[in-house]
Amino acid sequence: GLFGRGLTNSVAGQNLPVGSTDFVFARVGEELGFLGGMVVLVLFAMLIWRVLLVGWKSEDTFTLAFSGGIAGMLLFQMIINIGMVPGVMPITGIPLPFVTHGGASLLSAALATRAVRRQLRLARLRSELVASISHELRTPLTGMLLHLELLDDPRADDAARHESVGRLRDSAERLQGLVERVLDFARTERGAAA
Repeated sequence: GLFGRGLTNSVAGQNLPVGSTDFVFARVGEELGFLGGMVVLVLFAMLIWRVLLVGWKSEDTFTLAFSGGIAGMLLFQMIINIGMVPGVMPITGIPLPFVTHGGASLLSAALATRAVRRQLRLARLRSELVASISHELRTPLTGMLLHLELLDDPRADDAARHESVGRLRDSAERLQGLVERVLDFARTERGAAA
């Protein structure tokens, strides 16, 4: 039916061979109905789309390949498991991620999506750092160039030169702070990858 028999009210699911693993989508369809089955499919489509977006938005080739591999794994398992129910695919024992009863399937799918989330976080940190540094780098470098020109200007008096030296020191300290942020990020990324 449209809404199914309700959770744990499966009749045919008890007669299915390995109904909690190989034919779990048949039980989902019986217990939650057509709408429940469609919700499961839409949730899978959203998950796979999100995993693919992580790869497409990242500027890292590894993240793109990794996200594509995880999305392919989830899609392959979904198609095979759901295809086993009407007999379109052979019965192979491939689980439906996050739905099938069993710890190994759940653990591997959860770890895979967690790894994609970590790659997304690292990609965001990288892009934020690059944007922040490129913005913050312009100001001290431009100021340093102006003050260096002022130091070379023969018309400048000693007070202006002294002020330029002080501002050069300030700009150098800001640059040093930026370099330290980059190094901290590199250490963090190296620690996250290990």
